[in-house]
Amino acid sequence: MTTPPDAALHAALDRADAALLARLSATRACPSDLLGRMVRHPAPRIRHLGLTLLAERLDEPGSGPGNAPGPRRGEPGPGGGATEDRGSGQVDRLTRLLPDSPGSSPEESLLLARLHARIAVRRPAHRLPDWRAGRLPVRVRIAWLRAELLGDPAVLRTEPVGELLYRAVRESRAADAHRPDRLVAELVDTGDPVLRIEALRLARDGLHAGLLAPAFVRGRLLHLVDAPDHDVVTGALHALAEPWAAVTPVAQAALTRVVGRVARYAGPAARQSRHRH
Repeated sequence: MTTPPDAALHAALDRADAALLARLSATRACPSDLLGRMVRHPAPRIRHLGLTLLAERLDEPGSGPGNAPGPRRGEPGPGGGATEDRGSGQVDRLTRLLPDSPGSSPEESLLLARLHARIAVRRPAHRLPDWRAGRLPVRVRIAWLRAELLGDPAVLRTEPVGELLYRAVRESRAADAHRPDRLVAELVDTGDPVLRIEALRLARDGLHAGLLAPAFVRGRLLHLVDAPDHDVVTGALHALAEPWAAVTPVAQAALTRVVGRVARYAGPAARQSRHRH
């Protein structure tokens, strides 16, 4: 049964009074059934308001952290122990309120893509609407592809390499990903120099945020030392020279490769320096 405080919200929705809904929702919490009606309302302004309120609900304490969640439920954290996502039930309830479509306008679709990206970081195997079927603007397609990557980095195995993918990865952070370790590993395994440079960035990002273990990052860096691309190798060598990478000794065989690469890339630079002087 609708309570008197909620009755005013439902009455405003019945009249499609977006201004009144916005004022009322600023002073009281919208019940879930009202949010569900709003995000599926035929009026674009009401849908936009409903999606905005749903995004705010995701930021509430019971839903977990906003853009920098800790380890996921049942998955090992930086220390190796399993953790529990206390807000998973609330996130599941909010997810069920979302429409099945990618939106009826570019603005709405962009908002939905960002919402799905935030949910994907907390909800394993989160399914997205079929955003590829529509003729969406490039900016919106990038947002959807980013949401897909953050939830399931295995998409990198089939996604065509190109500017759309590059921009989606560049707009991502380690803290945005459901599994930052998988995202970094998949980027490294693409073999693409641009994506491997992004893997280096995300590995450092995840390391300094406490989301990735030093041993994992060092292992990916040692793999990149053998890459055929100068910028990738140089970036990996610079990272391996940082203090955190020296805490655990590197195996002799790997160290020999690293030293060989340093000599190979340092040699031409030294000769150029002597030539200039």
